Amino acid sequence: MVLLLTLCYSATVFCLPLVEDIEDRSLTLYINLFYLFCSVCLALSIRFLLWEVQKAVEESRYKSLLSIQQLQYRKITDELSSFHRARHDLRHHFRAIGRLLQEGKREEAAAYISEYTQRMDSNEQEVFCKDPLLNALLQYYVGEARQAGISCDIQVRIHRCPIDSTDMTVLLGNCLENAVAACLRAPEPRLIRLRVRIVNSTLAILLENTCASVSFSPSVYRKHAPEGAWLPAEAFLSTGTGGQGLESIAHTAARYEGAAEFRFQKPLFCTRISLELPASDLAEARD
Repeated sequence: MVLLLTLCYSATVFCLPLVEDIEDRSLTLYINLFYLFCSVCLALSIRFLLWEVQKAVEESRYKSLLSIQQLQYRKITDELSSFHRARHDLRHHFRAIGRLLQEGKREEAAAYISEYTQRMDSNEQEVFCKDPLLNALLQYYVGEARQAGISCDIQVRIHRCPIDSTDMTVLLGNCLENAVAACLRAPEPRLIRLRVRIVNSTLAILLENTCASVSFSPSVYRKHAPEGAWLPAEAFLSTGTGGQGLESIAHTAARYEGAAEFRFQKPLFCTRISLELPASDLAEARD
């Protein structure tokens, strides 16, 4: 519709200089009215197109927030199931401690209580940052990683997520999903190390994860790039650690006048992201 109206509008504009040479004034009136009609329709169609784009962006943002809520709901249901199991097991622990005390084995009872307390402390859910959405995202992927036996070292030094929640979900979601998948293909020991902080006016994200191998694209990167060099997303294929989501990460970083670079230096695959932040968001975002 927009293309058709644009062609009509262009044809009408081209014919306007010829109107003065036309003696039939009714034809001149029709041409001018058609020109006005094309102008109005073209403006309305462009406005409608922009409205559709805005609607699509809002739907994408809503789906992202909905996915985060689903992650939260899944974690809540898992915690409720864990609570019921712990409540059921607690009776057995009390009976075992009571039996040890009745038999006068106080040292054994104290050791049993100490071991159970340490186990409960290790199962407590970590709080990685004060931003609820970002914290939920980290808790989900870190939980998935630790259940698979992957060691996680997470340090997020921001008080509030300084960029759009949808963009942060794309960035960290793709990064952590790739990291967990790469670790599952790598031999032990397996590690995921994440650092998020604000340096001057830049949000800096550094992710390192264990990786057995990557697949490079058959281009100049593989032939001439030195080993361990930082490379763009297109240097990796989707059949290895890199590729899946890397282009989306780079595209999102570019929207904030930033950059996303990747490096493979066995046994680690590293992701480095920098996003430029406006001054208005820096004060609230700092931890």
